[in-house]
Amino acid sequence: GKEFAPLRRKLNAFQKQVPDFTFKSISNFDDLWKVAYPQTQSIEDDKLWQEQEAFEKMLVFFDQLPLKIYGIYEEKELLAFSITEKLNKAVVVIHFFKANHAYTGLAEQLFVSIANTYMNEAENLNFQQDLGVPGLRQFKQSLRPSTMLTPRIVLPT
Repeated sequence: GKEFAPLRRKLNAFQKQVPDFTFKSISNFDDLWKVAYPQTQSIEDDKLWQEQEAFEKMLVFFDQLPLKIYGIYEEKELLAFSITEKLNKAVVVIHFFKANHAYTGLAEQLFVSIANTYMNEAENLNFQQDLGVPGLRQFKQSLRPSTMLTPRIVLPT
């Protein structure tokens, strides 16, 4: 319907810009850093530093975790990736979601591709925490979620 028109426009823009993109599972981590933390981005931001630290730890323990990495490529260049975990029959969690912002609609295409991948395996996609990252909450809301969970803070006892 009408409420998905902005999403469709962005998907069409990306597909016009990169008509031969591929979406596939990733087993080589080398290119992830280039997309996740480009050299032009400053790590001085405390939230970004915490996210990068969590990302590093996740890669160290990747073999011991039930995670999958999917990416969108233009020829051999990785443009975007997502790290997901299927918790149960009802929920898939998107832990990390990174896209090259130079491509309009790339993030939306990655999300739709992930949703299509898990469409018959889970009822819900739980998107990563906002953590105050600029634009992430707006992007998540633009995907028209069926529900938004109330944020919770876990404190040590």
